[in-house]
Amino acid sequence: MKRWMTVVLAGLALTLVGCGAPPSEAFGLSLSSQGTVELRFGRCLGGWDIWVRPAGDEATRSVWALREDRGSGRAAGHLPPVIVVGGETPKGWREVTKLRHPLESGVRYTVHVGSGEWYQEFFDFTVDELEPGYVLDFTHNLIPIEEFPTESACQTKSPSSAS
Repeated sequence: MKRWMTVVLAGLALTLVGCGAPPSEAFGLSLSSQGTVELRFGRCLGGWDIWVRPAGDEATRSVWALREDRGSGRAAGHLPPVIVVGGETPKGWREVTKLRHPLESGVRYTVHVGSGEWYQEFFDFTVDELEPGYVLDFTHNLIPIEEFPTESACQTKSPSSAS
């Protein structure tokens, strides 16, 4: 019985590794030269929803949210390398909560990226922690944008290979 359980657990671990479960370092935050907050994705992540809300209060409504637009006939697929909070909505997504005003200095926010039960990533930050030209990573270190591993090698489907 003990050996069987070990085999099952090892198989489950290999399955998760093989599926490419995202690490917590999968995305970071930066501040543009115009003062807008940007989400930067370090891997080719698929996602179904993204939201930002004040941290610490589960009942508080999101101040900004995107969701995969399943009714558009296009799958959202992989997240683009950079999404501007409150900016242009990426193709295959819809903005479900519009950003009414810029994110405020001194307020702690939680950003969430998830794909249902597959993964849920949460990251708390304040706008004050962000600096133009740098990415705030999951260890709360600022690293130069050019050193952050934004995924530029994401496979994109050409019109002839799209299903």
